Amino acid sequence: MTMDESQLVTGPIDEQAAWWIHALEDDPTPERQAAFLRWANASPRHVMEFALAQEVDNRLQRFNRTRHLDVDALIERSKQEQQSNRRREWTARIAASIAVVGLLSASVAFLHREPTTYATTEEQQLIDLDDGSVVALNGQSQMRVEFSADARDLYLEKGQGIFRVRHDKSRPFRVHAGTTVVEAVGTQFDVRVADDQTIVAVVEGIVQLKPGSSATNATEEKSTLAELPRVTAGQSATIRHDGHTEEVKKIDVAAATAWRQTAEQLEFKNEPLEEIANEFNRHNAMPKLRIQGEELRERRFILVFKNASPESLLNYLAQDDALEFIHEGDDIVVRERTR
Repeated sequence: MTMDESQLVTGPIDEQAAWWIHALEDDPTPERQAAFLRWANASPRHVMEFALAQEVDNRLQRFNRTRHLDVDALIERSKQEQQSNRRREWTARIAASIAVVGLLSASVAFLHREPTTYATTEEQQLIDLDDGSVVALNGQSQMRVEFSADARDLYLEKGQGIFRVRHDKSRPFRVHAGTTVVEAVGTQFDVRVADDQTIVAVVEGIVQLKPGSSATNATEEKSTLAELPRVTAGQSATIRHDGHTEEVKKIDVAAATAWRQTAEQLEFKNEPLEEIANEFNRHNAMPKLRIQGEELRERRFILVFKNASPESLLNYLAQDDALEFIHEGDDIVVRERTR
């Protein structure tokens, strides 16, 4: 970029937006971010041009670097498409830009925030990640979270965790454990790091096993991970830290994740039954609880459960003879009994 910050008031707006993309990457200081927000708030068009520039930049970053790319042609085509669309959508974009301006500060912070480390002692910890994924971290565990615009990387440095992953095909979700990387999209799985091995148990969906960056070249050459590339729901794989895997085998999912259910207490203070059921669903892959009927969904309870097993809630509700429970696939529907 040849433009400097003093030229931002005179240069073309699309060039200003492109300048800010690289400026925030190269120098994400609080002063630079504050200056960017002043620039963005100056005009809705600044917001639109920045959004367009960021989209182009993201696509370039994801593009296969081994292929030839005519950058000038791409930029010119983007400008032409933008000019054509602007005539038809100018009014709608101005309205939308009001909301976008409010999000820009959070977006900048997201792209440049520092990694976060979580460590537990005897108690477990439930962690809500920024992307909507949830991690249940067992006691005596430590995990580092590093999110970027292109990837979601978690480093389980010791201990055990259950990972319930929010689907996002543009940002792979990877758990680095020992010499292994467990990659998943929209799934739930348990990872435990022991002294000389990592154990992966899949609750739902599919995970891809890969050699981790901490493996030595010699270890990678011996690794049998290529022979066992995937582990599916109801299976587990044990990967020794020398890179070798034991045979993938079937498991009892409930037993593999029992540590989570038996150690967790759920407390509800006059909350609707639908919200209570949703909290149980958040902790369990199956069965899913569904409350049928508006009046029943809104019925409030004061409850304390010693664990997050769905059977705990169902056993309590079964005391009410006016309720019945219907199995529909992997779901259990709770509803008022038909007379």
